Amino acid sequence: MRVLLFSLLFGLTAPACAQSARPWPEADRLFDRGKTWIGADGAYSVPLPGERVLWLFGDTLVDPGHRGRLDHTRMVSNSLGLQSGLDPVRAQMRFVFGRKRDGSPAAWFPDARSYRLWPGGAIVVGDRMLLFLVRVVSQKGGLGFRVRGIEPALVDGLDLEPEKWRVTRLPALDVPMHVTLGSAGLVRDRGYLYAYGAREPGGAPVYLARWVEAEAMSGRLDRPQWWTAQGWSPQGQPLAVLPDAGTEFTVHFDAARGKFLQVQTRGFGATDLILREAPAPEGPWSEPVVLLRPPTDDWWIYQGKAHPWLAGAPLAATYSTTAPNLKKLLSDPARYRPHFVRIDFPAQP
Repeated sequence: MRVLLFSLLFGLTAPACAQSARPWPEADRLFDRGKTWIGADGAYSVPLPGERVLWLFGDTLVDPGHRGRLDHTRMVSNSLGLQSGLDPVRAQMRFVFGRKRDGSPAAWFPDARSYRLWPGGAIVVGDRMLLFLVRVVSQKGGLGFRVRGIEPALVDGLDLEPEKWRVTRLPALDVPMHVTLGSAGLVRDRGYLYAYGAREPGGAPVYLARWVEAEAMSGRLDRPQWWTAQGWSPQGQPLAVLPDAGTEFTVHFDAARGKFLQVQTRGFGATDLILREAPAPEGPWSEPVVLLRPPTDDWWIYQGKAHPWLAGAPLAATYSTTAPNLKKLLSDPARYRPHFVRIDFPAQP
């Protein structure tokens, strides 16, 4: 079970413009459309052709026999959700995970002998998706895992069903300072592809790299440019763009406001969903605006993300919930899911 920490950030510009947010329980039912898929965390999303949305989940609880019994529930490292229709209240969802030779459930991105894979950020350009996968290994103590690097992948055939996609795994990234590059959001801007990543262990601070978009989408990721004290450079010491952030969040460009918006949860457990804005991917980022403190009921809150391609709300976001221990999680596994939030903005002058 993944537990990723987030902390309070402070930026350099005026406060962001969002006014409020509220739970969106009608949309939560999107994750209640499968009999085998019980719940998961992670919940990155990326738009696909044909008014479809791909959801990328991390550790996933499945009930392969549809028995509704906890002793038959299994956990796999990752799974997919294929949403048809952009409004989560009205959309259909199909969940996808792998199968072992004996038919038992497995991760959709297969585990290796020495590590498992959690999906990070993803982006679609044309008919190809670039995806960053986080390699993790189990360990005793702490959160029960540690990150062992980032592995990119290219996915073709997005107009087909996921079982027919062509996945090309690329070499693991060689990045400085143990930065989990791509574990947070990806964003396009003016011919470049940008990837955020936190320094591990600890999930802070956050650094930013970029590639020429055409090179990145062809799999040439070996020489990123980093944001440094001298600007963009393939050499030199990377400079943190967010001094104290988390391993997972999203950044997207809001055309109506002409700003890049960053959404995340702050801290872990009883925590807030927050938003910042900036004029460019590297910042400077505003001080955080608290959007919502979700109710916890002794469950933990984490992994806040925005999903700007969804309809039905000015801006849709999600946060994940998990239990503080496995016994409590298995007492109500259906709560181990993302939860939707509607974010509202003031009227533009």
